[in-house]
Amino acid sequence: MGRESFRDVAFPEEIAIGARGGPSRHTDIASLASGAEVRRARWTGSRRSWQIALPSLEAAEAARLTAFFEACGGRRLSFPFRDPFDHATAEGGADISANDVSLGVGDGSRTVFPLIKTYDEYERPIGLCVEGSLRIAVDGGELSTGFALSTERDAVIFDTPPTDGVAVTGGFLFDTPARFASDDLVLQLGARGASVPSLELVEVLL
Repeated sequence: MGRESFRDVAFPEEIAIGARGGPSRHTDIASLASGAEVRRARWTGSRRSWQIALPSLEAAEAARLTAFFEACGGRRLSFPFRDPFDHATAEGGADISANDVSLGVGDGSRTVFPLIKTYDEYERPIGLCVEGSLRIAVDGGELSTGFALSTERDAVIFDTPPTDGVAVTGGFLFDTPARFASDDLVLQLGARGASVPSLELVEVLL
């Protein structure tokens, strides 16, 4: 399932406060008779998940969460989620710049450059760039016009191809496509309205 099962309405950020989670990998490990190990990655990239404990929700917040869950049909539809730990190309809370990440090198004919975030040697494709946040530079100089974000928010499209050999860089905010991990939303009556003992979201591929 891809974008046909994607609902472009963001998970409420105020409800996500206190979320914990991060990336996971899937690695097969075989132990040899010598004591050495053979390790093989099952996934080419990582997959993120988050747990959100909601010990005290006001009635209006509980109603908003319930409405969001119902609109998504539980696990059926995915949605944008702002990962509290990883949602920008800039590191350590720094301001986004047009030179945060390398997006490629011009060849005089290419106009589409997929958006990525680099983690040392790992390049993570980004599919939900936040509209209005994209900053682009060509050959070190930031552009104000001549480019646009693709419809699916996963690439920058230039009006004119960058010339051969020039570096294309960028910076942006992004959301992560996610879905509910369960088809059940369990609410418990609390003093202020309601509580949710455990709520899990998992990353999906679009």
